[in-house]
Amino acid sequence: MKLVKQFVALLTVFRSYNLFLLALALYLSAFLILPKHPNFQMLFKPGVHTMIFCSLLCVAAGYLLNFFYDFERDRLVKPIATQLSGWVEKKTLLRLYLGLSILALVMAITVSFEVFLFFLVYQFLLWLYCHKLNKIMGINNLAYALLSIFPFLGLAYRQGNINELILLNGLLLFFAFYQMDLLKDFISAKVDGLYRYKTLLSGYPVVWVKVFSACMVVLQVLICYRLYQIDPKFSRYYYLSICLWVIPYLIYFFTKQNTKNYSTLLWVWKLCMFVGLVILILSHINELI
Repeated sequence: MKLVKQFVALLTVFRSYNLFLLALALYLSAFLILPKHPNFQMLFKPGVHTMIFCSLLCVAAGYLLNFFYDFERDRLVKPIATQLSGWVEKKTLLRLYLGLSILALVMAITVSFEVFLFFLVYQFLLWLYCHKLNKIMGINNLAYALLSIFPFLGLAYRQGNINELILLNGLLLFFAFYQMDLLKDFISAKVDGLYRYKTLLSGYPVVWVKVFSACMVVLQVLICYRLYQIDPKFSRYYYLSICLWVIPYLIYFFTKQNTKNYSTLLWVWKLCMFVGLVILILSHINELI
């Protein structure tokens, strides 16, 4: 029973759903979107698998680090998750953080010294975000979004294939992560004030932040419409559906005020990302055959 509790606690701390989505997105990018000529033989390239696994290890370690820095705050924002995480001793979690970080660097050096430096910088930036950037108004959301797409930047650089379709998908992903982090600020607004976390909501009226958020959503609509125009596959209709979905989203966003409503919107974003990943995989999978 104790082992089951510890396993559940680790799933909570590691945010297993987020890691699952990240793994899907990285494999989709590495084997279907970024290569100039995707083919089945690419699945047997160990270097790409190693980079993806290193990314997942670094992100998992980052979640552990974030757990330590935000523990007191999360006791109020995420009481159930924090209680579950208490089933594993902090010493064990600290050892896991060090183990995951070191393992990621050891695996990275087997690919190349350049990849090793990339993940070393990534780990430093994750620590800097948890230690300092997370509490700086305006910088926190931007840093979160940039760090979220950092592994994709590494894969894109290694593949050496950047075109308009890839660039726009990257921008869409960046704005999606930014929007999701902004929604988290709405959810934890009261608690952030208690623990001196500086967010846009602590410095500006709620309506102004909502207008700013709406502008970000409009930017995503413009990106989606352009992707609909240039994407030759049936995934283009997913981008079109995002454009149509925005109006009811914004109406709900501006008319609802409580934490549960913002949590619902956050899960809607996560669901949209999952559906988008599945559609992109299905629309590109025939290229490997």
